[in-house]
Amino acid sequence: MRGMTAYVYWVRGEKFCELARLSIASVRKVDPAADVHVWTDDPDTSRMQGVAWHELHAGRPAMVANLDAQIDALNYLVRGTQVLFLDADTILRRPF
Repeated sequence: MRGMTAYVYWVRGEKFCELARLSIASVRKVDPAADVHVWTDDPDTSRMQGVAWHELHAGRPAMVANLDAQIDALNYLVRGTQVLFLDADTILRRPF
C-alpha cells in the first residue's frame, strides 16, 4: 500500500501564489489524498485554502529561502513521508 505523499511549495508574492494554486489543483486531480504544504517568507502573500501554511523569516535571497523551506519541511514532516518539492509552475499530469 502506498503511503501519503507531502507536496511542498515555497512561494513569494502573488504571482507565484497564483501559479501554485494551479499546480496544487493539478496535484489534487492526480492525488486526491495529497498533503499539501506551502512555505513563504512574504507576509503579504495571500493564504490558500486547504493547504498547511508555514512562514519563514523574511529577507533571504530567493534560492536560499527556497532551501530554507525544504529543510524546514523535512524537519516538520513525519519521518518516512514521501516528500516532493514542487516549483509553483509545475503541473502534474500523472503520479510520480
